[in-house]
Amino acid sequence: MNLRGQNTVSTRWTKILISLLLLLSLSFIIGIFSDHLIPKHRSIKIGASYMTMNNEFYKILNAEIEKFAQEENYKLLVRDPELNEEKQAQQIESFIEEGVSLIVLNPVKNKSQLVDKALKKAGKANVPVVVVDAPVETKEKIATTVMSDNYQAGRLLAQHLLKTRKNAQILILEHKDAASGRDRIQGFEDGLKGKTNYRIVGRLETFGQTEIAMPQVEKAIDEVRRVRRFASEVGPDRPDYRQISDEFDMIMSLNDRAAIGALAAIEDRKASEKIGIYGVDGSPEFKHFLGENPHVLATAAQSPVKMGRQTAKVMQKILDGEKVKDLYKIPVQLVTATNVQKVGKLEWQ
Repeated sequence: MNLRGQNTVSTRWTKILISLLLLLSLSFIIGIFSDHLIPKHRSIKIGASYMTMNNEFYKILNAEIEKFAQEENYKLLVRDPELNEEKQAQQIESFIEEGVSLIVLNPVKNKSQLVDKALKKAGKANVPVVVVDAPVETKEKIATTVMSDNYQAGRLLAQHLLKTRKNAQILILEHKDAASGRDRIQGFEDGLKGKTNYRIVGRLETFGQTEIAMPQVEKAIDEVRRVRRFASEVGPDRPDYRQISDEFDMIMSLNDRAAIGALAAIEDRKASEKIGIYGVDGSPEFKHFLGENPHVLATAAQSPVKMGRQTAKVMQKILDGEKVKDLYKIPVQLVTATNVQKVGKLEWQ
């Protein structure tokens, strides 16, 4: 082959190599752009409705779901029904109209005809619903439920009471519409079954809110003092006879927020130092008092971080068409002055 032929071959191979290099470079650039500039799952929207955002627990839980949504480039729509079941039903219907691919629901009430109708619409629209923190009673199909072991939370506190006090007159702070709150109280009461030295002397509806619990407990303290002062004149047949007729020395609250309201009431009314308080959640605000305030004895801690992360995992499985379990139950733990530093006093676990 002459020199001209060799140059022609060389030039041809050079062009081929340059073309290959250009193709590889272009593929690399396209890969980078597709990962960083072209959004994944651009059409996927998720709706989330929590019973109230006036609770740090739900803000932390939602923050984990928000992280997941941002990582996957999903659009997350968050709504607060403010403990109103009608608003929540409207929010679910609004999510369906906006074309969400999945709904995260923390129910205002575990049994609601209004919400049930909205869930029926979600079913017809093939929008899966993931229930978090508290179960919902419905005939409609729920994809899964992610929640803490609320019943066990109550049992743990009952066990602590039995170990630390020989008797107790107990005031219960409730949120009757919340299944999670009912389960906690039921676990507590079941843990004291057959123990005649431990009596439930009253129940107050607080909706799990500090600002409602405080005046309710203040009234209870005032009532005890009134009954004690005029014991000879007050009886169960009197129209002004109230629910709290016995002196109480222990408060079992469905959550830490209501427990903090009870603590504020006790301190405002300068009530007996013997009154102890139990909460459920393990919030930093409540854990702060463990070992610092003699009234605050323990909390059964759940983890909004773990709940949020578990919910995110389950959501992705559902969106990918994979099967999920009907229920994911997250363990709880007892936190007292003894172990609060280990658990973490200033943050959610």
